Amino acid sequence: GQDDPLAPACLPQTGMVGRWRKHDAIRVFKPDSVQSIISASDAARWRSFGLTRVSRCAYAFGHSGGQLVIAPVIVVDTKSVDDAYGLLTSQSASGELFKIGGETRVERGSGLTLHCWQGRSYIQLATDHADNETTEEAIRLLMQIVGRIGREDPPGLLAAMPHDPRVKQQFWLVRHLSSLPPGALPTIGSADRTQFSELLALGPQSLLCIGSYEVPGGVGPNIVWVARYSTARSARETHARYSRYIAQNPKTSAASTNLLPPHGQFVVGTWTAEEEALQYSMPRI
Repeated sequence: GQDDPLAPACLPQTGMVGRWRKHDAIRVFKPDSVQSIISASDAARWRSFGLTRVSRCAYAFGHSGGQLVIAPVIVVDTKSVDDAYGLLTSQSASGELFKIGGETRVERGSGLTLHCWQGRSYIQLATDHADNETTEEAIRLLMQIVGRIGREDPPGLLAAMPHDPRVKQQFWLVRHLSSLPPGALPTIGSADRTQFSELLALGPQSLLCIGSYEVPGGVGPNIVWVARYSTARSARETHARYSRYIAQNPKTSAASTNLLPPHGQFVVGTWTAEEEALQYSMPRI
């Protein structure tokens, strides 16, 4: 009875999931006020995604060890599958996965955090405990939440990227490079992220998928990307602008940037031309 009347139906009530009981009532936040429930760095990364509703509550269960385990849950509803999956990539790079929803990434440390993409929603469930009993209960709770959210196919732009299980690889889906986590692409500083976003005309009507691929024998990973625009004209204009910048700044980071000719609404490029010359990922995209 204390839940926000606009609360999403996917969050279960007490007694619906094993030993879990509602610990904090559901609160619903507008996208521009999420900084009240997440860190400032998270809020900054979320800003460029198309959020429609952010809901938070917490569940708790009595552990066999005697302690009360509390699990805050955040559900973010977005305008598109691209935005929901993009949030997942901006929040976790973990290679450990659980078979829950469209994709669930597992972060372990002093506690356990599950990052899940399902349809047009991103779900985050965290606990301060990571033992087997807590993990099993967390899985049970997340499955109940995700099972109430409609499934959708993965973003099409992600499917355009080469997927090679023989090499270490990682992907991000963003509308602005400010959504990248601090440790992602360490060779691209904050100033570069701002400049590259401007050159690529990134914003609500565009989407960028970045892939980082290990290159045997290379100095570092191969960073390739594909940008999608609302029109073919926008793609051509972006390609022309970025090409001019590369030609006019041959001794800057642009020296390692290569572009393919625009392809309809898409522009394909790399920020590591030397490694790309060893791997040839761009033509595959």
